[in-house]
Amino acid sequence: MKSSINRARVHNVSRVYNSGKAAAAAIGISSVHYHRLCKLYGIETPAQRRQREKVESRRYRDEVLS
Repeated sequence: MKSSINRARVHNVSRVYNSGKAAAAAIGISSVHYHRLCKLYGIETPAQRRQREKVESRRYRDEVLS
């Protein structure tokens, strides 16, 4: 039986939801399985996205203030 959870589906829920738990629930899998799929497919998780955005905003703020 082929899984209906493909890279595109994982990528879409990663962009839409603000937490890994909510994204995993939307697909119907456990959060551990969701994070493993993200790692396998090289997809940025919502937590990683928030961290990246925080770092980018600090860099931008530092550039503007300098």
